Amino acid sequence: MLDIRPATPEDAHTIHGFVSDLAEFERALDKVQLTTDDYHRYLQAGGHFDALIAEVDQQPAGMALWYKRFSTWVGDYAHLEDLYVRPEFRGQGIGTDLLKALGANTLELGMKRMEWQVLNWNEPAVRMYEGIGAAVLPDWRVCQMDESALVLMARGDTAQASPSN
Repeated sequence: MLDIRPATPEDAHTIHGFVSDLAEFERALDKVQLTTDDYHRYLQAGGHFDALIAEVDQQPAGMALWYKRFSTWVGDYAHLEDLYVRPEFRGQGIGTDLLKALGANTLELGMKRMEWQVLNWNEPAVRMYEGIGAAVLPDWRVCQMDESALVLMARGDTAQASPSN
């Protein structure tokens, strides 16, 4: 039986595991810097992010980790940072159910938009997102500066970009 519930600080280890598994899938495990203790601290403090945990027969199966952002066009909106379903639970609609639950939560909070990114090579995810009615925007590109680039920019140097996830 599938149950989707809000994450609590006690889910820190599970969330860290999901994030690590997702980073490995995205070929970026070496970029993960947060620890289980960091996730526990953030969840305990509140306000940094929220997550929904999907469990099948009380076994952690996936998560949707999100936080609130602001748009000058629509106001507050939900930014989905990570959607992850463990491989053994894929193909059962859990990812779609997590998105539906997050969408309902977004509307309950009075937000009018939910947004996320998808790697262009992750065709199964792109197809799933389009299949639920999401527009995969071709004309927007993510810009990012990691800590070393920020330091160089602050000093007035030009920085060579390196993605930090």
